[in-house]
Amino acid sequence: MLQRILKEPLLHFLFVGFLLFVYFRYYSPNSGAEDTIIVHKENLLNFMQFQSKAFNKAVFSEKLAQFSEKEKAQLINNYIKDEALYREALKLGLDQNDFVIKRRIIQKMEFLLDDFEDSTVSINVDSLQSFYAKNKHRYFQDAQFTFSHIFFKDDKIASAIDRATAFMAKPAHQKISASESLQHGDRFLYHRNYSEKTLNFLENQFGKEFGALLTNLSTDKSKWQGPIRSMHGQHWILLRDKSAAQIPSLESIYSTVKTDYIGHLKKQHKQGQIDQLIKDYSVKIDL
Repeated sequence: MLQRILKEPLLHFLFVGFLLFVYFRYYSPNSGAEDTIIVHKENLLNFMQFQSKAFNKAVFSEKLAQFSEKEKAQLINNYIKDEALYREALKLGLDQNDFVIKRRIIQKMEFLLDDFEDSTVSINVDSLQSFYAKNKHRYFQDAQFTFSHIFFKDDKIASAIDRATAFMAKPAHQKISASESLQHGDRFLYHRNYSEKTLNFLENQFGKEFGALLTNLSTDKSKWQGPIRSMHGQHWILLRDKSAAQIPSLESIYSTVKTDYIGHLKKQHKQGQIDQLIKDYSVKIDL
């Protein structure tokens, strides 16, 4: 009876299957890999870089070497915690059809593609000039004004224009400095001195009529001009400086344009890498 059972092919198949299971479960090099968290320097360096959202292995390798034993232990504990939570989430299928996770993974991939080193870029003068010419509109500068003012508002006794005219009719008032002017006139809602403010900024505080009148004044650091009207009242103006709306020359904003150009090259470099990755996939559109 026993001999007949031992000769059964099905029993042989099950026995061989059991031996294979034991081998792959306990002797395979990958056995238990899913339940084993391996902590080595490479893992920690990657963990540190993703945590800080900065990718420079040499810098973080040096930083890791300078860690105290306590800091290193804390880093390892944080890595083990994150790795355990991540693996358990995968076991529960939490990564499936989760667009938040998908977006996060895409962002990490984009970080990896941000390997453009600014310091290695050789700026070609002709290319920089071409970039500036194509993007001049980005460097447009609005007209700017620097001035002090003495403000007069309408009251129940006299109009603002009458009070302003009477004030500046006194010769002594015509020679007062910007700092001395703070002692005169009425309290103003905003400022009494403005430095390099754009026309748009001033029109928001004084109104468009004031902006148009201010634009027509000439620069004079020693002469009070006006009075000119705003939506608040009348103003005497000491216009110390003004500049017309302009697009500055490349030479005058060279460092700004250079920074923007390097950013442009970085964006091009990243897009090129993405395009190369896309080429490895066949795309089928079925709408």
